[in-house]
Amino acid sequence: MAGTADSHVPTEAIVDFVLHTILANERDAFNYFNTVGTSAQVLLSPLAYEPLFCRRTVTNYNHFYRALILNSKVGLCREFERLCTETKHSHYCLLHVLCRWTICAHAAIDRSTLDVTDGARYKRSVIDALRPVLTELRPKIKLSIDHQCVRSVIATKNPKADLFCYIDPLIDTGCDQ
Repeated sequence: MAGTADSHVPTEAIVDFVLHTILANERDAFNYFNTVGTSAQVLLSPLAYEPLFCRRTVTNYNHFYRALILNSKVGLCREFERLCTETKHSHYCLLHVLCRWTICAHAAIDRSTLDVTDGARYKRSVIDALRPVLTELRPKIKLSIDHQCVRSVIATKNPKADLFCYIDPLIDTGCDQ
């Protein structure tokens, strides 16, 4: 945040949210493939990211957006209130920041290192693969929240409109900045 001596806490709050969002998406994909009888080996392919996870991330953040407008998911709304307080950013700003860094971090996972033996090993291997990615992204995340946020009231937004659209997973995310 501009003018703040220590933005470690807001950066870590964003990193934690990104990590948990990615872990939830990975868990759901792993469980899906095991449920339908398809080998979870498909998750090891670098080609798995875009069709399985990037589109899902965009969809999830649009769901988050609607839930915040409608105040329809108590746990999510509380989590965003906490994040807004910790980071001193609006819901709208945080949605953009979180979606951007979720896509960047998730796309950067070296999928060849993942262990699909079972759910617990898979989760641990995803965390291990994300650790260096998130370490590298922390300074960029810190810069992305180093601004004076203009507070907008999320409840005034249109819940029928998507906030994010899927065109190309890394277009205009700033992942290369």
